[in-house]
Amino acid sequence: TYGSTTSSVKQPIQAPTDAISGFGGLDITLSSTALSGLEDATRYLIEYPYECAEQTASRLIPIAMLGELLDQFQIGEVANRDKRAGLIKRAVKRLVGLQHYDGGFKFWPKARQSSRWVSPWVTYALLLAKQQGAEVPARTLNRANTYLRNLVRRSSWRTGWWRVSHTLALWVLTHPVNTGSRPAQHKAFIGPFDRLYGERAKLPVFAKAWLMTVAHRLGKTSERDELLRGLDNNIVEKAGTAHIVEGKSEDLRILMHSSDRTDAIVLGALVEVQPKHVVMSKLIRGLMAGRVKGHWSTTQANAWALVAARRYFDAFERVKPNFKTQLWLGTGYLGT
Repeated sequence: TYGSTTSSVKQPIQAPTDAISGFGGLDITLSSTALSGLEDATRYLIEYPYECAEQTASRLIPIAMLGELLDQFQIGEVANRDKRAGLIKRAVKRLVGLQHYDGGFKFWPKARQSSRWVSPWVTYALLLAKQQGAEVPARTLNRANTYLRNLVRRSSWRTGWWRVSHTLALWVLTHPVNTGSRPAQHKAFIGPFDRLYGERAKLPVFAKAWLMTVAHRLGKTSERDELLRGLDNNIVEKAGTAHIVEGKSEDLRILMHSSDRTDAIVLGALVEVQPKHVVMSKLIRGLMAGRVKGHWSTTQANAWALVAARRYFDAFERVKPNFKTQLWLGTGYLGT
């Protein structure tokens, strides 16, 4: 039996009549948050030994996104604000140094061209860092956004992963952290969205989640609802968890795909687009249960999972917990 509640609940348990005395038992786990045990995932990103653009951005994004939650959850060394600010400052400096002349970002310092896949990710990281008060050169962000706008204006895609990269770029361009108080309903984004929407059958599930979010931001309600119906068809539910079914291809390997990353991306999208979705609590439980040794499979998966965790917290756990739990077994009182 699984569940979450904001009120008093009575849960009767009927012991099996043929149980052998001395074996088995009853386990009850209670928590005021779905986000227990984020320490190992955060530590994994901080201590990851390599520093290409993707890995640096994947380290920066959760630290900037989680913000004050790192204080509340007392997550490792980043619970110290000075250390956190230092990590953000070093990551920003490295990413700014990887910007190419065209405004995009190189995967490695010696690369000769911008990466159309990593550039939106780095741009998102720098925008979040700026939101947290880090000094990010305005010229760097302006050039990065110009690169992304030029990217999404293209009307053809040489490979499938190009199409996915352009979808991520459009997601970053329309993100509130980028548009601020200005609405994302801008004519410049309608054309790129329509082209990608026409190609939606060729997109992997996680990219469809990004496209659904863009549709929501642009006020494209019918397209948003159609993409949501498609996502619903890819959800597999169990008693207490849910996961997203994603196909496999060589393109997805290039994009650092993993099933836990898809779960995280879809969860984050649903929090923004359909926060009352019936599968929400199962998705967060499935995502948290998918960790191995406390963290998810890749730097990308960890970053997206921690981003989704922050969005989930803001939507469902913002109120400070204030409750009392009492347990009885039969007529015997177990404790409070």
